[in-house]
Amino acid sequence: MAIYEGDGGRKVTISADRYPSSDSASTAFEQAIDKSEAVQGFVALPAPVDIGDRAFAGIVSQGDDTHIGYGALTGEFVVGVTSAGYPATTENTAKLIDLTRAAVERAEAAQGHS
Repeated sequence: MAIYEGDGGRKVTISADRYPSSDSASTAFEQAIDKSEAVQGFVALPAPVDIGDRAFAGIVSQGDDTHIGYGALTGEFVVGVTSAGYPATTENTAKLIDLTRAAVERAEAAQGHS
């Protein structure tokens, strides 16, 4: 996991969780989606294309606090990239998609995929 913390509580978190099998990773990915959708104020974003086996995206705003999250399933890995404290601009979401793509590529390389 990598975390970047900026001024004013701004944060970007990148995580990659490896599971014993692709089936268990898929189950964890589905559970993460369910938990995200249950959060008050959650709004789905278009999932990024061509990232992993499946991808998911959403935003939650509560008061002045905004969280943008992208998740991807690739083989035995569930990859997550989230930001807190950044506005959901086109530029910021594009940066998060790029970070998600890069994290998925590393997870695929760790599994021996090209």
